[in-house]
Amino acid sequence: PVYIGEVVTLRAKLVYTSSKSMQVIVYVSSENFIKKTKRHTNTAILWYVAVDSINLKEMTPTNIQPFVPKDEEEVKLFNQAHQ
Repeated sequence: PVYIGEVVTLRAKLVYTSSKSMQVIVYVSSENFIKKTKRHTNTAILWYVAVDSINLKEMTPTNIQPFVPKDEEEVKLFNQAHQ
């Protein structure tokens, strides 16, 4: 949990794309400045579908550029998302 008075930090990272969607992982941490402590509180995995901004009423999925992992951690997350 996050307690009253703590500062919350969210760090998001793109980990995977398909032709029309993307997966983002969000790391949440909280920091208590009085106790000088910082801790990871939770992680969320979110999927987004790219929508054509010209015709928002129809919510037509549109193509996006592929994500290319650049390091070992990104490759690992990419492969996990691809399964």
